[in-house]
Amino acid sequence: MKEVCNCLLEYTLEEGGAAILRCRSEDVLIRLPEQIEGCPVTRIGPYAFSPAGEGKITLPAGTRTLWLHEEALASQPPEAPCAALEEIFLPEMTTEIGNYAFYNCRSLRRLHLSDRAVKLGTGMLMNCFELKRIEILHTAGKKSGVHNLGMEVQQEMEIQLDFSPLEGPGAVARLSFPEYYEEAVENKSAALAKSFDYYILGAGYRYRQCTQDGEVNFSEYDSIFPTMYKERNPDTVVKLAVNRLEYPYELSKEHRRQYEAYLSEHMEDAASLLLEQDDLPRLQLLGRLGVYTADNIGTAIDLASRKGKTECLSYLLDYKNSHFAVRQKTFEL
Repeated sequence: MKEVCNCLLEYTLEEGGAAILRCRSEDVLIRLPEQIEGCPVTRIGPYAFSPAGEGKITLPAGTRTLWLHEEALASQPPEAPCAALEEIFLPEMTTEIGNYAFYNCRSLRRLHLSDRAVKLGTGMLMNCFELKRIEILHTAGKKSGVHNLGMEVQQEMEIQLDFSPLEGPGAVARLSFPEYYEEAVENKSAALAKSFDYYILGAGYRYRQCTQDGEVNFSEYDSIFPTMYKERNPDTVVKLAVNRLEYPYELSKEHRRQYEAYLSEHMEDAASLLLEQDDLPRLQLLGRLGVYTADNIGTAIDLASRKGKTECLSYLLDYKNSHFAVRQKTFEL
C-alpha cells in the first residue's frame, strides 16, 4: 500500500507526552509520528479517528495543529474524517487509546501498535467490520492489550505478536481467532417481567480467553484445536493451523503434530484456500511440511489448473516431478 500523506492532527501537550485529539485525513494508510514537538505521543483521544466523531470531540484551550503532507501532492489540509482509513501505525510510546477512537472506521483492515498500549477505551474498534489483523510490537515485555483488543473484535481476525525486539529475529507469533457472537433469547418461563437469557456462541470466545491478563497462554490456545475439527467453515481451521506452523512461537512438538495431521487429512481444503488467495509461499510451506503425497498431489494440481493459478501450478508440477516421479528401471547387460 503506497503511503501518500495528507493528514491534519489536532493535539495537546500533556505531562509526559503529546495527545492526539482528532485526525482529519482521506488517506488509506496513516503512519503517526513518534514525537510531536519533541514529546512522545502517549495518548489517542476519544473518537480521534472516528468518522462519527464530529460533535463528540471536545478540544481544550491550547489545542494545536500539525499538518503532515507532501507539498507536491497536497495543496491544503484535509477537512474530512478518516472514513477511507485502511491501515494505521500508532506510535510505539502510545499507552492509552480513548473510547470509540476508531468507531465506524468501516474500511480499517489492519492496526499496528505496541505492547505499551494497555489502557484501551470502550468501543475503540466498534463497527470496524473489515478489521482482519492487529499487529503488536513487543518492546517492554510479554504483556500487552491483546485480550481487550481480541474481545473488541468479534469477527474472525488475526493478532500478530512480534517479540523480536526482545528475543531476536523469528520470535513472532501469528494467531487466528475465529468469530464469536452474543445472542439474547427471551425466557418465556419467567413468571413476571420479561427476561432474556444471554448466550455467547462460537469458538472464538474460548480462544480469546487464552489471552487473560494480557499474555497469551500458547499451550492452552493450541489445546483447543481438536474441538475445531467440526467447524462448519474449513477455511477458518486451515488458517488457524497454517498460522501456527508458519509462526511456531512456543509451539510444542505434540501440538505441532496435531496441526500437521489436520492439514495432511484436509489437504484439499488447505490447497483450495491458498490457491484462491494465490498464496504461493504457504503452498510451499505445505510442501516442506510433507502435506503433499503421491496420492493427493494430483488433486492440488487439478485445483491450481482450474483456478488458473499458473505460478502455483508450476510449483506443484515441479514438486510432483521431484518427489513422486516414476523412476524408469534400467538394465545393464
